Amino acid sequence: MATMAVRPPAAPVKKRAKWNTLQFLRGSQYVAWALCVLFLIAAISAATIHRAAMTKVCKDAEPSVIAAEEIKFALSDMDANAANELLYEHGEKSDDEAAAVKQYNERRDDAVDSLIKAAENINFGDAEREPIKQLALNMGVYEARIQTARDLHKDGKPGVAAAYLDAAAIMDNNLLPQADKLHKVNEDELNRIYASHESESVASIFFVVATGLALAAFLIYLQWFLLRKTRRVLNPMLLVATVLALGFVLYTVRVMSKEREQLKVAKEDAYDSIVKLWQSRAVAYAANADESRYLLDGGSPDSEHRGKHEKAFYQKVRLLSTLPSDAEKESNAAIGKWVEDNYNTLASGSDEKNRIAGFSGYLADELDNVTFPGERKAALETLHWFGVYLKIDRQIREKMGNGDYDGARELCLGEEQNQSNWAFENFDEALGRTLLINEKEFDNAVELGYEDLKGFDVRASIAIIVIAVLVFGGLLPRIAEYR
Repeated sequence: MATMAVRPPAAPVKKRAKWNTLQFLRGSQYVAWALCVLFLIAAISAATIHRAAMTKVCKDAEPSVIAAEEIKFALSDMDANAANELLYEHGEKSDDEAAAVKQYNERRDDAVDSLIKAAENINFGDAEREPIKQLALNMGVYEARIQTARDLHKDGKPGVAAAYLDAAAIMDNNLLPQADKLHKVNEDELNRIYASHESESVASIFFVVATGLALAAFLIYLQWFLLRKTRRVLNPMLLVATVLALGFVLYTVRVMSKEREQLKVAKEDAYDSIVKLWQSRAVAYAANADESRYLLDGGSPDSEHRGKHEKAFYQKVRLLSTLPSDAEKESNAAIGKWVEDNYNTLASGSDEKNRIAGFSGYLADELDNVTFPGERKAALETLHWFGVYLKIDRQIREKMGNGDYDGARELCLGEEQNQSNWAFENFDEALGRTLLINEKEFDNAVELGYEDLKGFDVRASIAIIVIAVLVFGGLLPRIAEYR
């Protein structure tokens, strides 16, 4: 009989070895520690991101933006005082002429100080360095040309207005535009950093929450595993570690959210008002210089530039307060009257609706961003005095139109009640009060933002180390049972 081939028995299939309880507990310990490290990295990274945003916005960019406006303000007032000095007949009212010279010198020192401050705070390379260099170079050129006008004025020679206009050309075509360029470089960077911080902040907080919850979830799973394997209801150390992990997640989110809120207060509530107010001050002083230029040139035999100075004045006025379209159709002189007529409407408006439709400009922007106690009253006083100043300017131009040059000059240079410098000083003082309110709130918000983050890295490290030690202490007795 044929025999059947016998098939050899199949080799046994090796089953993949499973971790025993001891191996699982040891591995879990390392996994928990790894999650602790990730949680710590996430928390410290979040703090670093929020701290860097506060520094870049409030310590790097903001001071340079303000320095640029301080430079522009000081230069504009230098120019106004130079023109005022030249408006006096030599020897006439020598005390007032000396006061204009003194104010000129003080503003020159202010401009130099602000220029040095900007140079010491360069953070964005040649984009900042170049305008600072041009400002330093051309200030000397401007002063040399002003001195030429002064010498002609002192000697009673003709050509004072023409010599002054040579200096004014340096101011208008170089110095003020370079200050604007320095402002723009820093403000663009500030706005870019602030805009990107929103997404970076959300991402960093999400990373903290994700790693913290992952750690807490793993610790809860360990509790369940021990309950199933060892029949122990609770592991006190793992329970404390879980609560601590969840608590620190909430604490970290709260700290980062508070920092974001303080940065928002500093940037949107305070800084946005500060920069509009500094721009208002710088532009107002430049307009005041245009008013004096109008008289200086208008009082000379050759007054071909008078219309140019008047146009420049109202261009700057419109930067401060642009009227609704129906009012804009009226003459330039209507601006001051419109502000006066609408002051009560603005003053009686609620905090939520404190603007008149179509009214825009730096002063209107500030009214629209009123946030802090006392700010609205100060901002409205600023607008009120600006209207008074414009009313007196209208009177100056009316006197010039009637051929009363001496009367116009006296009204422009006078510091008595209802004279131009009196109104302008009141405007500047009200603006300064509004500015001070916002600067104090800005400084306070920055201080609180840093205070919230102060020592956070140390606290985070201690919390994570405690969690890691609790995990070790909670698992050690169970590991010992299975050895």
